[in-house]
Amino acid sequence: MSLVRHVYRGVATVGVTAAIAVAMTAPASAGRAGACNKDQSLCNTMYGKNHHVDSVLGVRYDGLAKEGFFQIFGPRGFKRTGDTVKDETEHRFEVNKDFADGELICLQFWAKNKNGSFTQLGGNVCGTMPIK
Repeated sequence: MSLVRHVYRGVATVGVTAAIAVAMTAPASAGRAGACNKDQSLCNTMYGKNHHVDSVLGVRYDGLAKEGFFQIFGPRGFKRTGDTVKDETEHRFEVNKDFADGELICLQFWAKNKNGSFTQLGGNVCGTMPIK
């Protein structure tokens, strides 16, 4: 697989070509919005239209093999947690949910430590509704 760099809405992202193929399967009417942390080691891309989120793609670019999990969260207790997986650099969450103007959908990555505990890497990366 080869790495590809994309820039949209002023957000730079890098992903393997397989991730691009998955992203391109979104409906033609769907939009996307996203954000990356300041060092662009963690990015959150939301797919959907207006106030509806179809899915969220979380990608990390730290280049280090880590065991851990991605998690997304939002208003009113909304939360999805991915499986703890070794070397996972991206994870797609199916959401299929509506959110109000200005609400945030945030992404986190948690790395597993040698003692079994977890440490958050990259901070909270949040995208704002609506998706255009």
